[in-house]
Amino acid sequence: MITKRIRHTAVLAPLVGLLLALGPAVSAHAATSTTTAPAASCASDPKQNAETLFSVWQGNVDIMLRYSPTCRTAWAARGGDGAPGDEIWVWNENTGATQSAWYPAWSTGVVDDAGTQSHACYEGPGVPKFCTPFA
Repeated sequence: MITKRIRHTAVLAPLVGLLLALGPAVSAHAATSTTTAPAASCASDPKQNAETLFSVWQGNVDIMLRYSPTCRTAWAARGGDGAPGDEIWVWNENTGATQSAWYPAWSTGVVDDAGTQSHACYEGPGVPKFCTPFA
């Protein structure tokens, strides 16, 4: 991660220097012409910028460990066929935090995963419990 910051700084430093050399009018224009949407807070959207860390299929069911690098949260998501009685959950090995959901839900709530290890599991009628690796 530090390497990426150094590379970005090395690329941006000459550009910033050039803008400053061109004068305040150019710098002010550059600053005001760029518009960005405000980022959602993690409190209102703890699943933003989600990525799948692991996906494990068994039968017609897919259990996924999903992660938000922005909010550093993890949760379980189910794909494939579901049936009444199905349970999915995410469990954090370090803190013991867990969130569960039952069919027809497709995902659980989130657990804090900052610097820790979590995994996602599935269990249902006729399907033995199976889990993703920890990440």
